[in-house]
Amino acid sequence: MSDLDLFDLGEDDLLLLSHMVYVPDDHQLKLDVCYHVHNLKDGGHPGIAKTTELIKRHFYFPAMEKFIKEYVLGCHTCQRNKPVHHRQYGELRPLPIPSGPWQSVSMDAVTKLPTSDSYDCVYVFVDRFTKMAVFVPYTEKGFTATALADIFYRYVVCWFGLPKDIVSD
Repeated sequence: MSDLDLFDLGEDDLLLLSHMVYVPDDHQLKLDVCYHVHNLKDGGHPGIAKTTELIKRHFYFPAMEKFIKEYVLGCHTCQRNKPVHHRQYGELRPLPIPSGPWQSVSMDAVTKLPTSDSYDCVYVFVDRFTKMAVFVPYTEKGFTATALADIFYRYVVCWFGLPKDIVSD
């Protein structure tokens, strides 16, 4: 039984392109091709590369690599049962507690806020020891690392001194 036997297509219904069946731009038909090749009982959900190779043996349709990749990545069986191929995550450890105020500062930006007095963002500096926070409004347009350094110097260093460490994402 060949892969083509899975589909009840008559010889008159097929359009061949270099000895491959041309699949028209029909989403359901493309899904059926992917389903019958990827979900084979004896093949068992091959990955993206193998599924693409198996489909390319007999079928062709425009942008098929992208379609097949999306199909395989969306396969619920694969998501549940395939092993994850990445290094183990590192052990999470809490940051050490600072020994005094403004020795360790965390900073982050809150962006895409409604405009107020021409500002649309807020930079937040938080002392990790006392949890005191400094909120500095700014505009996202034209914001650079130099501008951030200037804000940090004016609103943290000038008021509280240079911290020993800075925590940011």
